[in-house]
Amino acid sequence: MILGHLYYNGQGRVARDYERARRFYGLSADEGFTEANFYLGEIYARGRGVESDFQQAALYYRAAARGGHVVAAFRLGMLFKEGRKVALNYDVAAYWLQAAAWRRHNLAYYHFSEMLEFGWGVAKNEKAAYEAYRSLLQQNATPLARLGKARCELFGKGGAPLRFSAIAGSLKRLLKSDEASASAYLGLCYFQWAHAKEKINRSYLRRSQEYFDRSVELNSPVGMTELAKLHLSNGIEKASILKGMKLLTRAADLRYPEAAFLLAKAHVDGIEGAPEMEACIEYLNLAIDGQIEGAEELLRQLEKESGADRPIPVFGGAPA
Repeated sequence: MILGHLYYNGQGRVARDYERARRFYGLSADEGFTEANFYLGEIYARGRGVESDFQQAALYYRAAARGGHVVAAFRLGMLFKEGRKVALNYDVAAYWLQAAAWRRHNLAYYHFSEMLEFGWGVAKNEKAAYEAYRSLLQQNATPLARLGKARCELFGKGGAPLRFSAIAGSLKRLLKSDEASASAYLGLCYFQWAHAKEKINRSYLRRSQEYFDRSVELNSPVGMTELAKLHLSNGIEKASILKGMKLLTRAADLRYPEAAFLLAKAHVDGIEGAPEMEACIEYLNLAIDGQIEGAEELLRQLEKESGADRPIPVFGGAPA
């Protein structure tokens, strides 16, 4: 195990050598060392000395997590929550993120709270999520708690108050650490704020557009989706249906479930630029995995028309 660390980190007179590190970690893992499994997972997840292999990384992370390794449980949960390297599986993600959260891993606590907020893999509980964000923020545990709290306040989740000035101020403090997400929600905040009174505030509308545009530049699927919704509803000046559809497609390609559902719905509604039937079914499978309300019903409707079946997930299964 010690030799594995020496070669992994390149300590002292020992040159960094990931191949040798992998070999020694493998020997330690065979002897039951939990930490060795974690570092093997890191090697495969980060492609250090090998090609990135997230399926293999997940296996090593799982072995380490079963042995009580908190960071491994967090890493494993995030692999399944993001669904970009292994198949999206919110049930497995919630299991391991909760396990890490119970052992005071603050970032895992945030992501598990997010799953509570949206009902991903667990029963939806917006109030519990909002209180969790507030608790993390009071402890200065993770900047992301600011995002979760602001999001709840913006959408009125869990009894959160709607105070535009406080929300905007909180999100601006997040710009340095998560500019993409903060810009997306700032765009939405200023848009709602602009329409909060009888007379529309044009200054806030301009700020809204600036933040939305910035979030799109930074590849935020949230910003793309919210801006697309405004285009499709003709809710902004110079609205364009085709631009809205392009934004939704970009967001869906980043595996954002709401964008995927809206694309499929656009097909049913006959909106110009909507994807073809086959692509819609794939998008709806993503929306169902993301537990978007109405996705199952829409998929059944399209499957009747096309005769297609929903594919079986490649890598999932029970948490333990």
